[in-house]
Amino acid sequence: MTILVKIHDNGKSKLIAVCDSECIGKIYSEGDLRIDIKDGFYGGDSIDEVNFDSVFEGEVSSINVFGKDSIDFFEKKCLINEDEIKEIQGIPFAIIIMM
Repeated sequence: MTILVKIHDNGKSKLIAVCDSECIGKIYSEGDLRIDIKDGFYGGDSIDEVNFDSVFEGEVSSINVFGKDSIDFFEKKCLINEDEIKEIQGIPFAIIIMM
């Protein structure tokens, strides 16, 4: 299991993109929904439980999570609720907006 994380920081807040490494470069579509897992947005550094907490330092505005391993990791850390998880082509994902 390799989970990638990329932080998009505009100086005021951060958007965190997290995904399973095997999803990079693929396009998922179902009905009117289309998700393009672009390397430029999701492709970042691998992350594990040791360095995970440092990702959330500072103000985080939203988190995009894509892929089974990534969703499982977030559930294990109690950072996502089951009702926030959607699926596309059988792959779970979530977009979490922080208030």
